[in-house]
Amino acid sequence: MLKSVAPVTIKRDTLEFNVSSFKTKKDANVEDLLKELPGVEIDDDGKIKVNGKEVNKILVNGKPFFGNDPSITTKNLTKDIIEKIQIVDTKTKSEAFSGEAGDKENKTINLTIKEENNRGVFGRV
Repeated sequence: MLKSVAPVTIKRDTLEFNVSSFKTKKDANVEDLLKELPGVEIDDDGKIKVNGKEVNKILVNGKPFFGNDPSITTKNLTKDIIEKIQIVDTKTKSEAFSGEAGDKENKTINLTIKEENNRGVFGRV
């Protein structure tokens, strides 16, 4: 049985990209992958924008990863451990808890790690 997965899915306020649908070089990192996604731009300083809105937070499996510098995450995680990339408006903890709308001017990227890579240490040494 052949199962196809859509490259991009929109769920309410979340834009979700299926990583396996986007081609990159073999040893690509997350930054290389993000550059392939429609609407995503990365400038020379590593600042990420989605449809013109700045990404101010990167989460891994819904949790902060490597503090407040998104480029550390995008340059150090490899594409092959990522299953999905979700992009949402940045929300405070109370907005997320209450289901309120987030900050329309800032975006958060959530990287979902493949189940088999989800234990132990990952990244580049």
